[in-house]
Amino acid sequence: MKVLQIERHVPDKGRGRQWTYFCCIPDYEIIRQIGILEMGGEVVNETRSFDVETSETVPMRDKEVKQDYRFMPEPNLPPLRLYHSIDLAKTDPDIWKSKIIIDDLERSMPTLPRDKKQQLMDRYGISLYQATFIVGENLEGVYEELVVGRDAARFTQFFISEFISKLRALDLTWDIAVPSTRIGELFDLRDVNKVSPTNGQWVLKAMLTDPEVRPAEWVESRGLWQITDIDVLTRACRTAIEDNPNAARKYLRGKARGMATLMGAARRGTENRADSLTLNRMLRQMLADKAEEGGNDADSKGK
Repeated sequence: MKVLQIERHVPDKGRGRQWTYFCCIPDYEIIRQIGILEMGGEVVNETRSFDVETSETVPMRDKEVKQDYRFMPEPNLPPLRLYHSIDLAKTDPDIWKSKIIIDDLERSMPTLPRDKKQQLMDRYGISLYQATFIVGENLEGVYEELVVGRDAARFTQFFISEFISKLRALDLTWDIAVPSTRIGELFDLRDVNKVSPTNGQWVLKAMLTDPEVRPAEWVESRGLWQITDIDVLTRACRTAIEDNPNAARKYLRGKARGMATLMGAARRGTENRADSLTLNRMLRQMLADKAEEGGNDADSKGK
């Protein structure tokens, strides 16, 4: 099989003009060689130069007979012989020790990054971005240790957006002495709504600052368990509305900032120990009921 290899050797001066000619060489050579073969000739293995005046290639030297193009064995390099294990199946096992086995080489090769990413995506259903981030940070080992038995989507979001983000915010690296099991413990507390997102961030910061911190014990000692009692949450939302009537009216008029004020008041009323989604839902329902009651009162007065 003949191979057309093209190399460009031109000075910097006039580089753009020479490049234009360089692009024409393959087309010319293809046509020239096809013509030779169609005439029953044989294409000679040789080095040719391109004449920019005639736009043709011209012969320079013949590779078939020139000494500098001949293959010369290197006496200091011994032959390299590779074997498949099946080729040596019937030989003495001791012989294998002196052979290079292709199967062994394949097994010892590390998994390529693209294959690692694909494996994470296939096993846990995470996105390409998430898999790329985990592999790029060399965290696939600890990630797989922790994600098993947990909801992969929620854990991956926590692992990247909260845990790794907090590491970077504190200018720390993964080689800190925090047992990976405690990262999993904190996620579990968050996942079952025993700790609010805000307090979860405080726990995480404490863990990264002091490796001896245990999430559950730290939360217990500070009384930061998330409030789930509906009566307590109801009182906090009602108080937020009563203490901020202007914000309530703004929300009812369609201004989102009104709800932000009410949410802040409700969070303070629960010492940031309530689930934000639950507070938001309860506030909206109370305000909707309040608006409906106001409408009914107006109708009654009209009658």
